[in-house]
Amino acid sequence: MINLFRKTRQNLLMENKKSKYIKYAIGEIVLVVIGILIAMQVNNANENRKDTIKAENFLTKLKGQIERNIETVQWHQEDNKDFIQTSERLISLLNSNSVENIESKLDTLILVSVFDYNLNLDMLSLSEARNNGDLDLVKSDSLTLNIYRFIKLYDDIRETERITNEDLSLNFKPYLNKHYNVRNLIYMNGYPELKKSAFDQKRNLKILSDQLFENLLVTRFLYAIDNYEANEELLVLLKKIDNELKLISND
Repeated sequence: MINLFRKTRQNLLMENKKSKYIKYAIGEIVLVVIGILIAMQVNNANENRKDTIKAENFLTKLKGQIERNIETVQWHQEDNKDFIQTSERLISLLNSNSVENIESKLDTLILVSVFDYNLNLDMLSLSEARNNGDLDLVKSDSLTLNIYRFIKLYDDIRETERITNEDLSLNFKPYLNKHYNVRNLIYMNGYPELKKSAFDQKRNLKILSDQLFENLLVTRFLYAIDNYEANEELLVLLKKIDNELKLISND
């Protein structure tokens, strides 16, 4: 094709047909520009097709991730409910020495109270998408906004959990080590070979009339409420994202 254009130009120049040559040159330029535009369109179409495939693959992975995370949060919320109820029952035992089997009940309730918070969600697909730019390929502004809200809320929850666990390790557990028989807690936690402590268990009941213990319990209770409410908000948001993903997949 190039040789044909060159030969045609040479013939026109040799015949001294300047006007025809100029028209021909303009036509040749137009053809070249059209060819470039077509090539660019084809290239853009290929890139768009690749981006569409990448976006679809990401959304498929994200849907599975969101579904797993919904189950995780629901399971986690059951633990949060148990912890809130345990805190309430412990607070109700304060100054209640007449409660039947209060020693064993106290052991059971405190055992639940010393567990920490650790909401561990699957963030792999989102992390990869943020790093490689796939998240920018999502065409739904609403979905993109909710995804970023989810990431931010999860980070906030993790920070709240860190503060809650710090209170547990720096305040609640040290108090129990000083004022409570920890051996029985370990015994109840699946180590029967350790056997129960021979020390007088009634000494444990002294914490039920200790103002500091009450303060520590109330603090733990408030942290539990904060964690529960934040997880409820997270659960609502995850379900909203899940519904948006279902709508996109049905389009």
